[in-house]
Amino acid sequence: MPSTDHPEINKILEYVNNNYDKELTLRGMAKYVNMCEQVGFVHLNYFLKQFKKRTGATPSEFRVSKKTERINS
Repeated sequence: MPSTDHPEINKILEYVNNNYDKELTLRGMAKYVNMCEQVGFVHLNYFLKQFKKRTGATPSEFRVSKKTERINS
């Protein structure tokens, strides 16, 4: 799992990794790490770009890869 120098982003990545099969929303993740939109990701496209930069995949691709990974382990 990639790690960043942002503890909140690391916490979100860990949560997504462990809960990929649940409904995940930007609002939910912001609430999970206690971020309001003034300090978080206001625009979905920016969030998607940052997520892909950190993980190498879109959230959908990441979710599918984690499901496959768990099935094969």
